[in-house]
This record gives sequence, structure tokens and C-alpha cells, in this order.
Amino acid sequence: MRPRSGDAPPRGTSLPTAELLLLPALVLLVVGALTPTAALFPHQGDVLLYFQKADALAGGALPYRDFAFEYPPLALVAMVVPYLAGWPFGTPTFETYRWLFLAWESLLATALVVTVGRLAGILSPGSGDTARRDAANGAATRLVVLTIVAAPSLAWRFDLFPALLTAMAVLAALEGRAAVAGGAIGLGILAKLYPAILIPALAVPWLMARDARRTIRFAAGVGAALTVVIVPIVALVGDAAWNPLTYQTARGLQLESVGGGIVLLDALWQGTEAPLTFDFGAVHVAGAAARAVLAALPWLAVSGFGLLIALSAYRARSEPRTGRRIDGGTIVTIAAASIVLLLTLNKVLSVQYVVWLLPFAALLPRGQFLLIALIAVLSVGIHPLNYERLIAQEAPLVLLLNVRNALLVALLAWLVATIARRNVARPAGLEPTTFRSAT
Repeated sequence: MRPRSGDAPPRGTSLPTAELLLLPALVLLVVGALTPTAALFPHQGDVLLYFQKADALAGGALPYRDFAFEYPPLALVAMVVPYLAGWPFGTPTFETYRWLFLAWESLLATALVVTVGRLAGILSPGSGDTARRDAANGAATRLVVLTIVAAPSLAWRFDLFPALLTAMAVLAALEGRAAVAGGAIGLGILAKLYPAILIPALAVPWLMARDARRTIRFAAGVGAALTVVIVPIVALVGDAAWNPLTYQTARGLQLESVGGGIVLLDALWQGTEAPLTFDFGAVHVAGAAARAVLAALPWLAVSGFGLLIALSAYRARSEPRTGRRIDGGTIVTIAAASIVLLLTLNKVLSVQYVVWLLPFAALLPRGQFLLIALIAVLSVGIHPLNYERLIAQEAPLVLLLNVRNALLVALLAWLVATIARRNVARPAGLEPTTFRSAT
């Protein structure tokens, strides 16, 4: 997954224009200005949780041992950085913290635009600086559109942090920096767990090309990142370090998930209401139908990811013609398909999970990008705008949820079909170049 000799884009030639770099940050700050603190509750109150965790850590308490913490350890970085930024002016209040958190998210959004611009420049068919800048500006424009659409989720959740790490991992992989790619994925796992599903997307092309050197470096990068963080955490808090895994395992079928939507639709069809539980800081569907879905999901997930990995391996072997090359656009499509498959088969599907798709949505063909934008619009329409109505299981919201989820399944099928096709459809200005797995 490395550009051919002489094809690597010069650094600094694929930065989007200044206004495109700043627009996502401006959008988030405008959202903050238009959202009074009281309006964050009850459905946008995650930022208060972040403030409380950062305040506890600043007071000398340890996560997992001294205070409950359902996220992996590096999630604290996204929560503590804004808190520390307020320290020169005294211990920040929550009102101060929410603005500092918005500023932090704005910086992450700008960094994501830069990273996606670099990716678009690499995937550009042109060899000159102008072609790469045009590709970067096109991808950045798409990212701005998605930022506007998903602003309520971006502004008050920390998911931009792991999304940026996954984008950096793909960028490093396409540049042939396997150890850096592995390290970024490892850090992403330590921030939100889900980047683990991108390991096959990045490793399979090297494996199929028998590029042992880069495969080993990639694995070493992942292992080193995990070890450096997890070992000290385990030494400090013991077995409590594994609480994020047990927490996720213990959760039920979340209301907005694909499975949850099916249970709600079935209850609506029968003229009843599905039983709900309010735990783990979320709303879950209960009852016999929910238990049946939960029992089926692990088998569906194993089968689904197994098939996707097999298809990716087939594509990695059949696509190259000479020099063990692999198309960079294929890697982006496989990464996007991996995330959509997780969203489809996961028992939890919170609105902020759409943020995970942002870096790759900006690089996909126009039709797939527009479909993701529509999914994001519908997601925000469900949460936070009409979440109380969904909890009340009003028919329009139950139908809207299932339409959103059906579109997510349709997107998955489209991405899988794209991977399976011999020639990937490529959007104008973002056509991928060809990459070698080894020099």
C-alpha cells in the first residue's frame, strides 16, 4: 500500500484552502453559541460526564478504581485536555469547560480536514500540485457538509478523537509507514475500541502480497501502543482496567440499533409497545424479541466480518497486475465497509457513531457520500431532536428509525458490491492511484 517509486505526493501540496480548514471549527463554535447549557440536557449531556471524569482525575482519583469509567483509558485524553486548558485561570467550571471542549473539538475537526486532504491528494489521479489541491479541496468541502449535518454529535461527543486517529492510520498505511499505521490504530482502540475492526482492512493487502516486513511492523505498532498504555493501567488499578470490555458486554439492545429498530417495528405492527430499560446511561429494548436479537448478533457479526475479510483478501489478490500493487481507493472502501458493518450488527448504535464514518465518507464516490449524508441527517432527526418521541414509540419515529437503519444496510451492501467489483467506481477528482505493498 505504498505509492510507486516517483509517485509519492510531495508533502504540503494537498492542504485544503484556509477557509475550508477553518469552516468545520467555525460550525462547531456556532453550534456552541446557539446551544444554551440547559439545552444540553437530557440528551446531549455527555460533555458534563466528561467534565466530571476530568475533574475527578485532576483531583488525584484513578479511573476504574476510584471512579467509574466505561471508556478505554485514552478517552481521558479527549476529556482532560480541555480541562487542563482552563487551569491557568483557575479550576474550570462546567460552563467554562464546555467552551474549552468545543475549542478542542474544533482543533480536532481542523486536523481531520488536513488528514483527509492529504488522503485525497494521495488518491488524486493527477501528478501535479494543482490536481492534489483540487482533490483535497473537494474532500474538504464534503467534510464541511458532513460537519454541518452532524454538528450536534460532533460538538458534544469525543468521537472526533478516535475518528482522527483512524484517518491518520489509513494515511500512514497508504504512505507505506506500517509501524505508524499500527500505532495509530492501537491508540484509536485505546480511545474508543472500534478502530480494532480496521486492522484487517490495513493488514490484509500486506498479507496477500506476502509483505512480511510491513505486516510485522504494523502488528508491532498495534502491540506497542496497546502495551505502553495498558500495562501501567493494569499495574495501577488491577483487573478493573478491563471494565470497558465488561461494560460493553453487559449492555442490552440499544433503542437506536438496527436490531432495536426491528423490535420496535414488530411491536408497532402488533399494536403493542416494546418494553424498555433505562440503564448504562442509555435506553435499551427488553423482552423476548430483544433477547432473540441479542442471541443472533454475535453469530451474524462473526459471519459478516469473516465474509468481509475473505472478500477483502480476494480483492487484494485479484486486483494487482504487476509489482504486487493494491489500489488505495480499495483500502478506503474496505475501511468504510468495516465501520458500516459494525454499525449494522452492533447492539448499540448511538448517533455519534456516524462520526466514525466521516473521514472515509469524504473520499467515497458521490452516491455513497450522499447516502451517508442522508443517514447523518436522519440520525440527528432521531437524536437529539425527537428522542423523547422515539422513547414513547410514536409510529412516525419508529418508522423513521427503521428507514435510517435500512439505508445503513443498503450502504453496506453498496460498499461490499464495490469491493467485489473488478473495477471500483471512482468519483471525479478523487480517483485512487495505484499503490505497491513493497518496494
